[in-house]
Amino acid sequence: MNIIPIVFSFNHFVLTPAGVCINSLLRHSAKYTFYDIYILHGEGELNYEHQAHISKLKFYYQNCNFTFLNVGNTLNNVHTLRGIPKVTYYRFLIPRLLPEFDKIIFSDPDIIYKGDLSDVFLNTDLTEYYLAAVKSAFVYRKYCKSIGCDPDNYTNGGFQIYNLKAFRELELDKKQLEMCGGKYFYLDQDITNIVCKGKILFLSPKYNSTQMFFKHSKNDSYKNWMEKLYSEKEMNEGLNPIVHHFNGIKPWNGMCYMYDIYWEEFRNSIFYDEELYFKHNIKMMNPTPGFLLKKFPKSILKKYFGTFKSKYIDQ
Repeated sequence: MNIIPIVFSFNHFVLTPAGVCINSLLRHSAKYTFYDIYILHGEGELNYEHQAHISKLKFYYQNCNFTFLNVGNTLNNVHTLRGIPKVTYYRFLIPRLLPEFDKIIFSDPDIIYKGDLSDVFLNTDLTEYYLAAVKSAFVYRKYCKSIGCDPDNYTNGGFQIYNLKAFRELELDKKQLEMCGGKYFYLDQDITNIVCKGKILFLSPKYNSTQMFFKHSKNDSYKNWMEKLYSEKEMNEGLNPIVHHFNGIKPWNGMCYMYDIYWEEFRNSIFYDEELYFKHNIKMMNPTPGFLLKKFPKSILKKYFGTFKSKYIDQ
């Protein structure tokens, strides 16, 4: 039996998407894989009913165990932005919260799994590295350089494999926690890239295929950028990934790349709610004037500012 420890952190606002994420992990697991699942949350973020809602997965899948860890009111003064909650910083607490592990996977909850993680976990040698992660398919290059990072070697934080032994021995987690108040645009992701710079093992994008990866892989104007980051083999793997990461627009909020992949897993999960499913699809097919007024100006601004930025700012 391959025992894979994996950590999530989320609050009750994304309870169902997180449940669908974990359901997909278990649904696509190999016969001899057992997931030891840890869920980090703050005070009041996941109550007993919320925890029971997720834990009922154990009645459908025997290859898992759930442990909920309340981190209390720590990290109240962290910098947050763009609606991303402070739970994203809880990963910095893992080395001390789970001293029994020397290696562990961290996963964001806005992910859909389409395969087993035994191979990447067991065969990723982190002896010489602090972390394994996938290069980000998009980053503001000037900004990235301004914080001392190489934009061609900057990684996304949605799926990471941590060398916890190195983090504890070198007190890297303490360095991360000291930086939490900094006004970083990419929040914890910036901090991790700064602290682990030069010691990150790059994984194939099939282990964190983001919406930007899909978008840029089909856009000729980003061809040179993508060829810098990934080999042809990696590009093909990223288009048929094990890990689908909805790091932009969430499919439960609107239309996005890989939209149908999330809803397929939702329909096949124990969290399927017929009423919610049809209400969402009716809203997408028949948007109200209010919905359009809210989304349309934002999309126009994004389009034209994005063109201006790519030409004059993001070089």
